[in-house]
Amino acid sequence: MAETWERSIGGRRLVSRQVRAGEVGWEPHGPLVIRTRTVATPTEVTVVQDGTTLRLGRWDVPFPGAFAPKVSARAWIDPQDQAPRPPRFHIEVRVSVPLVGTLLSYQGHICELRPDGT
Repeated sequence: MAETWERSIGGRRLVSRQVRAGEVGWEPHGPLVIRTRTVATPTEVTVVQDGTTLRLGRWDVPFPGAFAPKVSARAWIDPQDQAPRPPRFHIEVRVSVPLVGTLLSYQGHICELRPDGT
């Protein structure tokens, strides 16, 4: 299953495509591919990074962990955000690089669209 994520951060648009197969996922950013695993509990969803690869044509080369970007994300629903609309998820995302620090960090809300697009 593939999802397109669109966000507006500081007035700039960020669009990415995330692909999932069960709890395993990957998100390409140019030649860099972030591999993740989704862990769900009754109250939140956490995305745990499993690795980073450099895509060179048909080959995925493991990116050295000491230099690879680190991604962490979680989403949860507060009880007051459940009804009557589709649930509104609170989210927190952080991307950092060893030796550099935080590259991107944001928090906000996301809502799933109904099948009719609302």
